[in-house]
Amino acid sequence: MSSDEILSALRAMKSGDMDGFEPFYEQTKRMVFFAAKAVLKDNARSEDVMQDVYIRFLEMLDRIEEDRGVVGLLVKMARNLALNILEREQRSVELDENLHGSISATDNLGSDLFERMRKLLDDDEYEIVILHVVDELKHREIAEMMSLPLGTVTWKYNRAIAKLQKGLGDLR
Repeated sequence: MSSDEILSALRAMKSGDMDGFEPFYEQTKRMVFFAAKAVLKDNARSEDVMQDVYIRFLEMLDRIEEDRGVVGLLVKMARNLALNILEREQRSVELDENLHGSISATDNLGSDLFERMRKLLDDDEYEIVILHVVDELKHREIAEMMSLPLGTVTWKYNRAIAKLQKGLGDLR
């Protein structure tokens, strides 16, 4: 589904024709999922965020401007909801630590590529790589979404790729 097709589906949905939602969802769900996963690093919680994003999207459908990048809006919503979840969990962990004095954590050392990438890259680098490679967003779109200068996004992406080439060299 191209940008024109997404815009056409949006117009149809705004006029009350919800038949366009299914192809719209199928074409955008991967980007929304990976935007959440880049922050949460968990499939189940990312799926929950994805559902929340589409519910909120449909609730605000009549207020969405057609000239605004709809996919960027969905990705930004996913990222923000995921960040809210992390913030709530951090407060909960701090409260739990205060109540019990300690916390135990387990580290899943799976060989999953995303987990290996996660360990090699800092949070911004990981998110930028996921958004660019998996979600196929342009560096300009990522810069707007993350409120970073375009040059910073490009630099972090190039640095992340260099780290991945060095750290994941055994996958060649």
